[in-house]
Formats: sequence, structure tokens, C-alpha cells
Amino acid sequence: MGFWLGTLIFIAFELIGWFFVKTVVGTRRGRRHELLGQVLVAASVVCCWLIWVIVYMGQMKVRVCATRLSAASTRRLLSQTPLTNKQRSLWSTPCSPRNCIHSYFFIKYG
Repeated sequence: MGFWLGTLIFIAFELIGWFFVKTVVGTRRGRRHELLGQVLVAASVVCCWLIWVIVYMGQMKVRVCATRLSAASTRRLLSQTPLTNKQRSLWSTPCSPRNCIHSYFFIKYG
């Protein structure tokens, strides 16, 4: 799904929400509640669209990549970092998927 197609889908959500507020809330509550409902629908759709745009653009050029450490680097990191037995068991094999730099930072700082 491209950027403009996703934007059109969010515009469709906005129109559906506007129509719902106009028909359901406007007939039951009055003009003041209808206006409030339209503002709330517009704000929520715009916020959701902004979050979607940030995630979409973040996937276009990825800045964070997991890199696998060599066995020597893993042993060096383990010797510098005091680990519990449970954490040390996670690092037991040099080819496990936990031998990435982000796992090291999670265990050390997380």
C-alpha cells in the first residue's frame, strides 16, 4: 500500500466518521454535540494518520539494524558484563539469535 492510497483510506475514515456523527449524534443531541463529535472524529483520524505516516516513513529507510556478534566479541562482552545465571544461559550458544547487539543492550540496561 502506497502513501497516497493509505492517505485516501484515512480520508474515507474521516468521511465515514463525519457522516456517522451527522446522522446519529446530530439527530439525537443537537448542533452543539454534533460539532463536538465532528471535531473529535477529525482529531482522532488525523492523529491516527500521523502515526501511520511516521511508521510508514520509518520503514522506507531503516536506521536500526541488528548485527550478529562474533563468538570472540560475545565472550568479551560477557566477561565485562556481570550476568545472572538465567541471563548467562540465554547466551550459552554463539549462534543463538540472542547474540545481537540489541540483546546485549537489553540485558545490560533493560
